[in-house]
Amino acid sequence: MRISPSEEYGLRCILKLAASYPHELASVDAVSREEGLSAAYTEKLLLQLKKAGLVESSRGASGGYRLSRDPSEITLSSILKAFDGLISTDLCDRFTGDHEECVHLRECSIRPIFVVLAHHLYNILNQITLFDLMKEGEKRVRQEVYHKFPVKRECEVCKDVIAEFKV
Repeated sequence: MRISPSEEYGLRCILKLAASYPHELASVDAVSREEGLSAAYTEKLLLQLKKAGLVESSRGASGGYRLSRDPSEITLSSILKAFDGLISTDLCDRFTGDHEECVHLRECSIRPIFVVLAHHLYNILNQITLFDLMKEGEKRVRQEVYHKFPVKRECEVCKDVIAEFKV
């Protein structure tokens, strides 16, 4: 799984809106300035979040964007899905080679693995909300996530992360 720039920056933008929920509207200029993004790119990200129903906007001189609901009701999976993120399970439709459909469509040993991975990833990301990310301090958030979803110490891929976060 890779996080695209739009997913990463979109998550950072919606976190800015969460910080002022429910009272204040955040202008595109303010969010773009705080995140070091162009106003046009920030507007594009916020419009994608609006289209997904996660934020709402108000026009005018005092207009801007705000969350459409409480940060505790917005999951990471819903944010990433707004940018077409997460593991794709449509491999058979996308990687067909020279044919109209995948030649392994009926007897595939690859797709089931990605379906299982997607299931577990969605399960975890559906349990983490914006509110969870807003809690004080990166270390506290890390510890809560690692305790909620333990990582096995013998995991070769995770060794560096475990050492860095002292889990």
